[in-house]
Amino acid sequence: MHMPFPHLIYSSSFSFRSRLPKIKEYVDKNDPGATIIPFSGAFEQTLVDLPDEEARKAHCEENKCQR
Repeated sequence: MHMPFPHLIYSSSFSFRSRLPKIKEYVDKNDPGATIIPFSGAFEQTLVDLPDEEARKAHCEENKCQR
């Protein structure tokens, strides 16, 4: 029995969102049921540098991400 593997997708910027559909298509074909977790160190640093939680929440809403 195959256990789906979580795939951590790292990019130096958050602009890779446009490539996520192709990445998901590949993972779905080659590892059905697996989870994709996109991660950007640059994006995370931007969140850390924002002045407060309200600014972080607004930034996430603008970039369509979850925290």
